[in-house]
Amino acid sequence: MARRHTWINRVLTVVVGVVICFVSSGSPALASVANPQLTLRSSVGFQSYYNPQTWVPVRITVVNRGKRPVAGDLIFSVTHHAPFGGLLRWPLTVGPQSTVKTTIAMPGNMLNQHAVMSFVVSGVTQALTRLAGVSTLGASPTGMVSATPQAVQSLAGVTIGNGAVQMVTAYLTPSQIPAHSMMLESLSNLYLDGEAASALSVSQVHAILDWVKAGGVLILGGVQPNAGQTLPFQNVSPVTPQVVIDSKGAALSAFAGAPPVTGLLPELLGVSTRGSHVIIGDAKHALVADRMYGRGIIAYVGLNPISPLLLSWSGNTMFYTALFEAFHTQLARARFDLFGSGGTWSLVTAAEQFPQLNAPPLWLWATIFLLYLFVAGPGLFILLRRNRKHERAWWILPILSVVVAGSIYEYGVLVRPNGILTQSVGLIDIVDPHLAEATGVEALMSPQTRAYSVSTPPGTYAVPLSESDVLPKQTMTTYLPSGSLLNFSQVRAWSGRYAFVAGVMRHFGAFSATLQYTKKEVYGTVTNQTATSYTDLALVLHGKVVMLGALRAGHSTHVQAVLASSTKVPFALQLANALPSSSSGVGHSIFEFVNELASPSLPSQAILIGWAHAEPKLFYPDGAVLSASPQWVVRQLVDVTKVAE
Repeated sequence: MARRHTWINRVLTVVVGVVICFVSSGSPALASVANPQLTLRSSVGFQSYYNPQTWVPVRITVVNRGKRPVAGDLIFSVTHHAPFGGLLRWPLTVGPQSTVKTTIAMPGNMLNQHAVMSFVVSGVTQALTRLAGVSTLGASPTGMVSATPQAVQSLAGVTIGNGAVQMVTAYLTPSQIPAHSMMLESLSNLYLDGEAASALSVSQVHAILDWVKAGGVLILGGVQPNAGQTLPFQNVSPVTPQVVIDSKGAALSAFAGAPPVTGLLPELLGVSTRGSHVIIGDAKHALVADRMYGRGIIAYVGLNPISPLLLSWSGNTMFYTALFEAFHTQLARARFDLFGSGGTWSLVTAAEQFPQLNAPPLWLWATIFLLYLFVAGPGLFILLRRNRKHERAWWILPILSVVVAGSIYEYGVLVRPNGILTQSVGLIDIVDPHLAEATGVEALMSPQTRAYSVSTPPGTYAVPLSESDVLPKQTMTTYLPSGSLLNFSQVRAWSGRYAFVAGVMRHFGAFSATLQYTKKEVYGTVTNQTATSYTDLALVLHGKVVMLGALRAGHSTHVQAVLASSTKVPFALQLANALPSSSSGVGHSIFEFVNELASPSLPSQAILIGWAHAEPKLFYPDGAVLSASPQWVVRQLVDVTKVAE
């Protein structure tokens, strides 16, 4: 019996040892994360809310408790699905016994349940953090910037679109506002409490205003100090605050269709500024007002969102629901899906139309082929028969064939391009002459197995893409203050790689339009004040497409077209006819995206869509480049004035 127990113990010891060895050898990443001096923490989006179709801010905190500085890299491995793949890298140095906080931008669709960020020093992982968030796709996310977390309670239960869309509210401190407008795109609305506005930096304020121009809704709220009327918000606010009064809230109840407020409510009234629209009150005693700012809206609400009287008022939710409904009814926002199947893939499919290699002239091939036929056939036969050496044909003919084939192959090697074949496609959404949003793809391919390197300007975000069935295993994207750097290593011959980039463009210029319309026609002028010439230009108004033709930089075109038509031509066909560049090749691949950009129906605005063949200096490939004709689509919303017939 003792021997039996001894044998069982030996077996168990061996099994446990094997299991320990297997676990330790199968988890090198976990084994390497053994630096107790370093801690890595992360926060995704806005209080964990994010939109998977946009760039999302990710706040990273690295704590170094050691006595030496640590220089390493934040590394994110993109491995979950095509076309994304490779490594994203952010160099970071942490001083001794210090904490470093940084905010990075990542494509929202990468932030799934398996997303992990690591801090790597000299190739060894020192710390890990999981990037977890809650997708707001299909919802209307709102950020509440306030010094008091209880402020989010004021927007609890608010809906938009006649109750179809539930508003999701995230509480934010001023320090959590990104300093780049593209990282705010996960939000539909931003409520800025007056007390918190003064704590924002200049770069944060400019980022907010650029975000509004591109289609966001900013609400300046509160009673003290002056409902966010700090510079430069006071220059764009629809109301100049004047006086605080105690009100019974009758105007609020009437607007919301709700029971009256039970008590005296402090209200900050003011004088409406030029171009603003007073929603509650009048021009000299405005309580709630708004104004268009670019494509977005800046609103003024002279109420304290955390007032106990408001929070306990049964009509509070009804009031904010009606208010946000009024904002979004007039909103001219028309963002597109950057990372969904209809966004990224449309651009990649278009970019796959690489420049065609020039074939040798037909007369050259015909001459070589005829000479070969004559020498290998009748010529060789006559020569050997005259010398009575017929048996030599068995080795002369193969040698002649090898020489000809080798010569043809060597000629092909000589004429084969040594540079990188590139194709750039993209979209530029003009907000005003000083601001435009650009999204593009640069495709790279080479006849040789080689490495690619592409850099992008400062203020742009980039991510590597590849063919749908071949993920880039040795791809590194490094994010630096000077811009992004994408490196594709050892790409096989004729295999495509893609650099996807998005960013804000300054001083791109804009179209200047003076347009009037009636029920039957539209007329006026359009001037191209951008630095780009357009081969095709179309005007979209109330579901009708007007062909404007080519328009060079600095030139104008006269518009006069009939809107009413007896024939019912589908909108997509109208747009395709007005944009001949979309008829084939790259244009045909990108047209579905263009059709989506032209679809919004706006009451007092038209859409100008231009097709350009000049890449807007977003990509800088390293090495010799053989570039195809770029294909870029430019869009801008322009005002039209309705005139009486």
